[in-house]
Amino acid sequence: MSRGGRADWIIGPSHYGPIGLDLGARTPSGTALAVCAESLIALDGREARAVRERSGPIDA
Repeated sequence: MSRGGRADWIIGPSHYGPIGLDLGARTPSGTALAVCAESLIALDGREARAVRERSGPIDA
C-alpha cells in the first residue's frame, strides 16, 4: 500500500476464494488473522510454511 492508504496493486485474473490460510480459525478475529496472513505472503510472493522449517533467522 502507498503511504496514503491506497492499494498500489491490482488483483489479477488468478484470484480465487475462499481466502485465508488454514489456521483452524473459529472466531471472526481468527478468520481476519488467516486472511491477513495469506495476503502478506501473496504480496511478498512467498509460500506459507512453518517458521521451524527455516534454516536462517526469522526476520530475514
